[in-house]
Amino acid sequence: MILPTSGMLIAGANNDQLRLEEPLGAGAFGVVFKARHVTDGTLYAVKFPQYAVFGGEPDKTAFLNEVRASQEIQHPNVVRMVHVEVDSPEIPPYLVMEFIADGTLKTRLDLLRASGSLVDLSSVQIWTHGLIEGITAINAKMLHRDLKPDNILLAGDTPKIGDFGLSKVVGMLTRSRTFKGGQHMWYMAPEGWKFETNTIQLDMYAMGIVFYEIASLQFPYQLPQDLSDVEALRKMHLYQQAQPLQHRRSDLPLGFCHVITRLMEKNPQERFPNWLEVKRALDKAWETYQDDSTHPRSAIEMLLQETERRHELHTQQQLEEKRRREEQEERYQLDDVQKHRLVESLNAQIAEYNEHSSFKERITEVQTSQGFGWQLPFGGTITLRFFSIDPPLTLKVGQVGYAAVLQDADKAGLNYLLCRSGADDLYGVWKVCRVKNFVLVDPRKLPPRPQPFGFETAKDMQEIELAERALHIYTVEFSGEIRDTFLQVALETMRRRKTR
Repeated sequence: MILPTSGMLIAGANNDQLRLEEPLGAGAFGVVFKARHVTDGTLYAVKFPQYAVFGGEPDKTAFLNEVRASQEIQHPNVVRMVHVEVDSPEIPPYLVMEFIADGTLKTRLDLLRASGSLVDLSSVQIWTHGLIEGITAINAKMLHRDLKPDNILLAGDTPKIGDFGLSKVVGMLTRSRTFKGGQHMWYMAPEGWKFETNTIQLDMYAMGIVFYEIASLQFPYQLPQDLSDVEALRKMHLYQQAQPLQHRRSDLPLGFCHVITRLMEKNPQERFPNWLEVKRALDKAWETYQDDSTHPRSAIEMLLQETERRHELHTQQQLEEKRRREEQEERYQLDDVQKHRLVESLNAQIAEYNEHSSFKERITEVQTSQGFGWQLPFGGTITLRFFSIDPPLTLKVGQVGYAAVLQDADKAGLNYLLCRSGADDLYGVWKVCRVKNFVLVDPRKLPPRPQPFGFETAKDMQEIELAERALHIYTVEFSGEIRDTFLQVALETMRRRKTR
């Protein structure tokens, strides 16, 4: 198959011939050439999607079907798709689109940033109005899924939304949270990161960010230092609250700022139900702003500002609570994985003992209300119970937010501590902690129990942290060796019972 190059002749609509001229740009999803009609000189943009972005023939077919459907969208604020070529045996599939000479919205915004200027209010109004008109036409047929300033072209002061035909490709690539190749992740709605059902509210969120940038020339969120850190970008969209737009630019209509805030709500149900409602809200905001006779009275203005402040505070509290709940749930799930690994390790020790025993008396599993339990030969039960520790302990062996106590009926035994070395240590490792009474403490002042032992509650576990830091009524001994710990506790239990 021949790769496209400048000077190559290709077919356009109605079998017209187009000649490729200079490349206009290239990215993760393809390369774009300027092309000229060989007869009448009309200019076009021709995009060759890269084969690497397709997962296979079914994905490519679905993509091409969506591109064909995009040809039905004819609107002044949408880049017109002229022709789709898929049948050429010599060159890859390509898309022929109208040529927009004035570049992308991103390029225009970058130039304004460099000059220290803002987008004037009339352009803010014209551009946002045009983009709503364009996305309304697109969403009537399909979702865009990749709205960003790079995909919006300017014909003079008329914005035109492009690349909506590539939304299938973007959708496929971003199903993996490990994908690190796209600026589109800056604009991905929370439901996109959570793999929920996509609706037009997905495009509303991205458009809200685009409007925010148009109005302020700033991104609404604090971007991570490492822009390839997918997890940091995910958390940014899920939990970070945007800086109120009116704090970035004071001459904007307050109603306009409120619309942008609502477009970027984390919960898609709290965004607008449709684009007509967005258009009505923005039109009202500009009409109120431009007609002095309809300006809100000062009391109304002050109440609106107070409502905005309360909304910001309420949203921040909700996001923080949501972040805390989701991080806690994730921690519970990770802890549960390690819980089962520890139980499997103890069961492996028991199975090995039973395999070597020639006696009919074996260690057997028993039901217990406290968690896991095992019956020892000739009497005696050992139980294992797990519990969370919040706030976590900070020990030399790591941070401990989850633990277990292994003990017999006399409360002799030990603790297992799930130790993590930091925020990036998702699973942690189990370590053993054996507690004993400090030799210089009068034993009559401490609870009577065999030693070593383990603490039974999260509150009591704080004693481990205290004992590690300074002289204490208890001493603690840590070990990274889990193997044989159950058997050692079982042995001491049986020895004590023998001497009674």
